[in-house]
Amino acid sequence: MKQCFDCDDVGELNEYVGCKIEWTDSTIRFTQSVLGQSFEDKFKCKAGRTQIPAKSGGYLEKCKPSDALNKGGQTKHRSGGGKITAYDALVKT
Repeated sequence: MKQCFDCDDVGELNEYVGCKIEWTDSTIRFTQSVLGQSFEDKFKCKAGRTQIPAKSGGYLEKCKPSDALNKGGQTKHRSGGGKITAYDALVKT
């Protein structure tokens, strides 16, 4: 790498773009515990899987206009979906 680029060897890579990197002889594991903690804090939920409050075989119904989320609520919901998708992808690897 140093032959191709002007860079320094600063030792073993232990963190990169918010991911913690753990090395063993046979594996490299990326974790992002800060992202998981951020989700838990923002949405006031506990670590681990949570049951969805819906019955099996049910279907979604359109909500009443009075129950709809405002723009701030929609933004918060979308950001949670993005965080949990990223976190879930890392947990499954």
